[in-house]
Amino acid sequence: MHAARTPFLIGLASRSIHLSESWFGVIGPRGLSPQLVKRVNADINAILKESAIRDKVVLEGARPGEGSPEAFAKIQLNEYTKPSTLIKTIGMKSN
Repeated sequence: MHAARTPFLIGLASRSIHLSESWFGVIGPRGLSPQLVKRVNADINAILKESAIRDKVVLEGARPGEGSPEAFAKIQLNEYTKPSTLIKTIGMKSN
């Protein structure tokens, strides 16, 4: 899910200003079987398609999304990589 109440941030992002998005996801313990991960993912994606759920999510200011566990892992990696790239780009140092 992505923030829907701040469309102006898209303009900032298009100018290469680095931003972070809020997102929600389900993470299970290490070692879950791929079959169980796939089943839980399919169930969650199906729930997010229900109009009552979608309406509630949108009311809270989020944009419901669906996807694969691999796509979610990519989002997580990107969120952890962005700050380090920004810190290196601007030359930030700690004291």
